[in-house]
Amino acid sequence: MRCKIGIRWAGQLLAKHQQVYTHQSCRNYRVDLVTKRLTYSEYGIPSDVVSLVEENLTCQLEPKQVLVKFLVSPVNPADINVLQGTYPMRNPLPATGGGEGVAEVVATGEDSDLSVGDWIVPDKPSSGSWISHLVTHEDYWIKVRNDIPEVTAGTLQINPCTAYRMLKDFVNLSPGDWVIQNGANSGVGQSVIQIAKSMGVKTVNIVRDRKEIDLLKEKLTVLGGDLVLTEEELRSSQLWRSGQLAKPVLGFNCVGGPSSTELCKVLANSGVLVTYGGMSRKPMIAATSHMIFKDLQLRGFWLGQWCMRQGKSEARLEMYEKVTELASKGELLPPDHQFVQLEDYREALDKTLAGFLPAKYVFKIN
Repeated sequence: MRCKIGIRWAGQLLAKHQQVYTHQSCRNYRVDLVTKRLTYSEYGIPSDVVSLVEENLTCQLEPKQVLVKFLVSPVNPADINVLQGTYPMRNPLPATGGGEGVAEVVATGEDSDLSVGDWIVPDKPSSGSWISHLVTHEDYWIKVRNDIPEVTAGTLQINPCTAYRMLKDFVNLSPGDWVIQNGANSGVGQSVIQIAKSMGVKTVNIVRDRKEIDLLKEKLTVLGGDLVLTEEELRSSQLWRSGQLAKPVLGFNCVGGPSSTELCKVLANSGVLVTYGGMSRKPMIAATSHMIFKDLQLRGFWLGQWCMRQGKSEARLEMYEKVTELASKGELLPPDHQFVQLEDYREALDKTLAGFLPAKYVFKIN
């Protein structure tokens, strides 16, 4: 069996990085190139502890190994927490930053089940995706469809999949049911709106008040949000007390503090409130009466833990298939984003650390 290499990639990489490819046979396939990656060896202020390094990658492709090139990789708030040392999941140091991204197979070793041109995403969370090239065993990856936008493929593993699991795993939702969420303009929040719409489920979407609130409300409505309210509007609303709207059976909380209490007030009896974040850094608050007289269930969800438990289970692979299918049909749009190069990492890290970005920073890896 001969090893496989993408002709387009070979030409581009030879010209750009003076890389040497020998592919008389898979056993003799030689990788010789320069990689770029963002690495850190201690925890602290992200832009202080991260550095851009270039390294020679020289090896023979063994059977079942693949050479891949990352296409895009986002900067997520969780990536910032990892660099700060406050995230529950830690990699041995020194490590490469980045929790998700999409790569393209450039070449394969003997007997590989992957093919040149396949798009793949890392199997494990926080695996280090801020890197240009990588040689690994094919088991390191999960194949995804390559007929969707690069940004969608590179950002599907965290926000859309968190939304998908929360909509699927806690309440058996039926078309016409209502779901309520705070932080509705977040990445997960926007995914909830779109995935819920594809299920025929209606959404109440709570956001912070701001100067351009009407534009934000319009944006979330265009995505498919049925009702968009500010925190203040939710507190004063009579929509549920009057019976004008059916009470939500499921709620998603990523804020905490008083915001979570307001969700509890609106939820239907025996409703479920799932907490997946705490942007206010305040405890999740539910009144005693919510627990006794409404019989609410308070649950938590962390996608990283779910994925680690699942491995490459049918449920996980089906999740990627369903999410990318929605993207291919235009029912799940890529997040607002701003492309940057790896060399511009300080800007991306500092502004993500500051929060409240108008768009997600995404490394476009050339």
